[in-house]
Amino acid sequence: MIERLHRFLVGNQTPASSYWAVRAWLLRGLGFIYFVAFSIIFFQGEALWGSNGLLPIARYVRPLQEHIGSPWLAFQQIPSLFYFFPDSKIKIFGLLGMILSIPLLIGYSNLILLMALWLIQISFVNSGQLFYSYGWETLLLEFTFLMFFFVPVFRLNNSRTPPARVVIWSLRWLLFRLMLGAGLIKLRGDPCWKDLTCLIYHYETQPNPHPGSYFYNLMPPFFHYVGVIFNHFVELVVPFGYFGPAKIRRLAGVITILFQIILISSGNLAWLNWITLIICFCCFDDQFLKWFGNRRPLSSLFAPTFRKAFFQICFYGGFATVIIYLSLGPVKNLIVTDQAMNTSYGTWHFVNSYGAFGAIGKERNAVIISATDSKEIDGTTKWYEYEFFCAPGDITRRPCFITPYHYHLDWQIWFSGMRPELQEEWLLRLSIRLLQGDAEITRLFKSVPFKNPKYIKMDLYRYRFADFKNWPAYWWRRTWKSEYMPPISLESSGVQKYIGTTTDHQ
Repeated sequence: MIERLHRFLVGNQTPASSYWAVRAWLLRGLGFIYFVAFSIIFFQGEALWGSNGLLPIARYVRPLQEHIGSPWLAFQQIPSLFYFFPDSKIKIFGLLGMILSIPLLIGYSNLILLMALWLIQISFVNSGQLFYSYGWETLLLEFTFLMFFFVPVFRLNNSRTPPARVVIWSLRWLLFRLMLGAGLIKLRGDPCWKDLTCLIYHYETQPNPHPGSYFYNLMPPFFHYVGVIFNHFVELVVPFGYFGPAKIRRLAGVITILFQIILISSGNLAWLNWITLIICFCCFDDQFLKWFGNRRPLSSLFAPTFRKAFFQICFYGGFATVIIYLSLGPVKNLIVTDQAMNTSYGTWHFVNSYGAFGAIGKERNAVIISATDSKEIDGTTKWYEYEFFCAPGDITRRPCFITPYHYHLDWQIWFSGMRPELQEEWLLRLSIRLLQGDAEITRLFKSVPFKNPKYIKMDLYRYRFADFKNWPAYWWRRTWKSEYMPPISLESSGVQKYIGTTTDHQ
């Protein structure tokens, strides 16, 4: 009985049912994603969440801590290191995370290392506010949580810690929910996924297109119809193959990886497709990945002592029970008709629900920020535009290719253009920082017209990809739609009042 349970949970470590090479590549991939994630924080974090940033973390966590009572009690309810270090330089956390990710990249890992990376990541997820409200952030947390049970506690070398089969199953379960959730939210969301027309609009209206998006957009309607059918096949049918026999499971993994590569070739979606591709390795085994290098251990590990086997059964059996319990919310979300796209069922983000592009914009509306150094505003005033690194601006500028890197500001302002009725406060804060010539804020832009402009305004433009006959001289064409924010200056009474209010609350 003990032997059967042990084989069921841990595996018999034969090439066709062992995962030494799989684990090695999963951990390297996890290290790669963390390095990218924390490099984003290192280069952009101070402007976004620093003491003078757009959404200061200190201003967010202090009221929470005061309401709950103490840093430790607040941490238990909404975990974040920033209760203890509210005024720390954000760059320090980004740099620390990049350093800690390097051992994973070169093949070393343990529980302490993974927990440190996870702790920094969850601190930003729970304190980063608007700029950390996306599914790939919590997906990274869940992936890391599952990998806790794949590594030794202290030893950095995994060669004497068998990769348990039950952890592989939990990773396949994560991949299943990730893909199926994305497929179901499409069928339940925008009707264009049912009439096969969504991709006619998607490449142009997605958050941050890259050059490949332009060429995909040029394809005839039939190409896009077939693309939607393939999307439905991969997200609604293929996931069931993750739990099938070895040949079907491997094929399902390969198809999903190819699908992710296609998505990477069609737009900048941060590291969402990259981390999904990495998780797909759980569909393989050492026999399939022998050309990567099989990492099988000494044969003595195949037959543990009765005491060790009993301990592993209790440990991994408890792990499986916890995963099943935490999956109740995500399973219910997959079943209900009003499915939520990206949802966590607690502030620890252990097991979550996922989905993507449940609605597709049919027009691309972009917020364009302009400035002038004129002291007076009239009909002859010349305005000069700020250029983002990725978000469309100058119609002659080639779209960026940055995946898996991610510009938070460029991504978020896409949402502002798609929902202009909200008039989001962070854009006013951004304008004030630009008027003040804040050096950290101006680094978020590819180019700025003035160091200290007199006035800032915002306009809403409709953007469309340029006709191929005008390419490559022009990548975009645009038309003015409406005023988004009227010209403001530091001397404006409303701006002075806002500055005084925010200063009082910091």
